[in-house]
Amino acid sequence: MTALLLAVPLAPLAISLLIGISQSKYAGWLNLVGVVLSLLALLLIGGASPALSGLWFESGAFRITVGLSLDGLSKLLAYLVAGVGLLVSVYAVGYMRGEKGQPRFFATFSFFIGAMLTLVLSDSFALLFAAWEGVGLASYLLIGFHYTEEKAHKAAFRAFLMTRVGDVGLLLGWLLALNLTGTSDIATFLTRVNTLPATLLAALFLIGAIGKSAQLPLTAWLPDAMAGPTPVSALLHSATMVAAGVYLLLRLEPLFAAAPAVLLAVAIVGGLTALFSALVATAQTDLKRVLAWSTVSQLGEMFFAYGLGGPFAAASHLGVHALFKSALFLSAGAVQHAADTLDMRRLGGLWRLMPLSALTFTLAGLTLAGVPPFGAFWSEEAILGTAVQAGTFVGAFMLLLIFLAGVYISRAGVATFWPRRENAKAHEVGALMAWPGLILAVAALFGGVLGEVLRGLLPFTPSPEVTLGWRIAAISASVLGLAWGGVWAVRLSATPALGDWPRVLGTALEGLMVGMARGTWALSLGLQRLEGGLNGAARSTAHAALGSSLGVQRAESSFDTSGRVVADFTLSGANLTARAEEGGFAQGADNLARSLGNLGTRLRGLETGKIYLYTLILFGWVLVMAVGAVLWH
Repeated sequence: MTALLLAVPLAPLAISLLIGISQSKYAGWLNLVGVVLSLLALLLIGGASPALSGLWFESGAFRITVGLSLDGLSKLLAYLVAGVGLLVSVYAVGYMRGEKGQPRFFATFSFFIGAMLTLVLSDSFALLFAAWEGVGLASYLLIGFHYTEEKAHKAAFRAFLMTRVGDVGLLLGWLLALNLTGTSDIATFLTRVNTLPATLLAALFLIGAIGKSAQLPLTAWLPDAMAGPTPVSALLHSATMVAAGVYLLLRLEPLFAAAPAVLLAVAIVGGLTALFSALVATAQTDLKRVLAWSTVSQLGEMFFAYGLGGPFAAASHLGVHALFKSALFLSAGAVQHAADTLDMRRLGGLWRLMPLSALTFTLAGLTLAGVPPFGAFWSEEAILGTAVQAGTFVGAFMLLLIFLAGVYISRAGVATFWPRRENAKAHEVGALMAWPGLILAVAALFGGVLGEVLRGLLPFTPSPEVTLGWRIAAISASVLGLAWGGVWAVRLSATPALGDWPRVLGTALEGLMVGMARGTWALSLGLQRLEGGLNGAARSTAHAALGSSLGVQRAESSFDTSGRVVADFTLSGANLTARAEEGGFAQGADNLARSLGNLGTRLRGLETGKIYLYTLILFGWVLVMAVGAVLWH
């Protein structure tokens, strides 16, 4: 069973390597084989929950482990990545036909799927972060696939830069968790959240989720990512890149549940993102940009539901959204492929020329709008139930989001497919491009069934049921939105459904993103210069310390030499003094003592005790004195 678990992410990763080495002209089909093997491995695992983990390295009190595990949540995401990835891969074979650089594209595409599967299956922060960065790298390469075009190059760079801001939050979060717990194992970490600074940790992980899922203020990189080929957009917007942020929140649910202040921040960020992005979507004239802003808005709804205490609603909508959004993008890609434009002001009447693509867009669009009994109706009802539980005003806010979703998707669909307009270039795409999207759209219709499956699969409490009144209000908001957008598109073609001010809002959000990108770039350059300055200062300090140490060494050497000279001189003086003392003073003193002793001995001979000898000596002395006196005069 563990071999099957390993095969899930390794199959597309190995195929990616094979395509990169072989540069095969069958790269698209090889990519398809890798995804099929992953999905087959998941099916063979079935209801089991295998896991494998191993020690990567151990240092002191820190244990870094890596491993994979398949529980209910990771199973949901793994099936979505592999299932949606399979159909998008089939579509990509047809879409990329005739394109240059197909081996490069499919090698990166396969790596994208393998990295995302690794991310959702990883049971340690170390492996999760590596896969997180792998997904970011793959998206950068795929968005900038047409790297000779300045637009694609800039879009890839912005996406890479903006998501790096979020990545810093994730990195700091897991390093702090590692420092506090001593392990990189996610399950062990979650068992200790009540003893940890949950608010700080949750805030750091939230930054990572905001960056990956394009929430405010890191929003506008996602619409710019439309510069990549459509299969990339379909996968990136549904089951891979942007889903990673929501998945991180769901994976760390016990941590966020212990940090209510951060949960409130998640709800506010998600609600504002959903509202602003939905408004901007009503004013776009590029079909893929409408869908891109729609993705941002739908992700905002997931954040909104999660922050209000509804992780089950967020997970349900994540699953349904992956199906209908990939279908919408595949339909839009077919339109671009057939009509050679995505400008809704130049489109119209395509339902007669592209019936399968029109049907795909219509079914997926109705699902997005929350029309019953299609899939998103049930997942949005779960979000609505969570919102109503938080308060009537919050529930009304969710109704507004449902209304706006109906407006922008109806306007886009009607403007593209229904008004009569001559378009001689347009034609239905081939089966490889037409059927995958339609299959995904039909699958999205049965999202209600998915919700029932998730009740037994996910470790979250199901959302509260809504009353009949709120249910009718939600249906009314959806239908009213669809009608508003459709009628507006028929009467005024692709003009903004709510006026021009949402376009200004979109420009402001993009300006905010560009400003932040430039600020981040300037900050990185500033930090680079600061680092260079610090390195220069460190080198100067090191050189000065080295020069000082050499000077001290030389002075010490001089002191040593002088000391040795003084010591030698002192030793010589001491030896000389010793010799002088021994040969001069001591010997002289001995000779003097000896002479005095001899004189005393001689004088002692005069001490006889005889009076006449003393008298004779006296007379002798007087005679000497007399002779002296005479001689003196």
